[in-house]
Amino acid sequence: MVQISDILKYLSEIGIEYQFIGDEGQFVSYFSSLENYRPDTFTWINEASNLPKEIEPSEIKLAFVGPELFLCAQNLIKTRQSKFAFLHALSISTIKNPPVLRSDNSLMFPPK
Repeated sequence: MVQISDILKYLSEIGIEYQFIGDEGQFVSYFSSLENYRPDTFTWINEASNLPKEIEPSEIKLAFVGPELFLCAQNLIKTRQSKFAFLHALSISTIKNPPVLRSDNSLMFPPK
């Protein structure tokens, strides 16, 4: 698991400007796609229309979004470089705690 504050610190270190809304003390356990969203993970949302109808935005632990997107996720990182920031979050998450492949072919971090 990775603490959101670690992701924010890394984004600041590499010069990505962002606005954070939420609780940086929370943890996420790697990423998942919107199509196969898993609880307690982070994801990238390009447009609100990409959000599947069966997912409530409030169920999303951490979302990387553009500055103009308004979404009621638990935690938001809003930046003009949302996809770039998301990809960098993947790299720091992998370094801090390598993922394991689950039986459904999703990746998940082992507990801390």
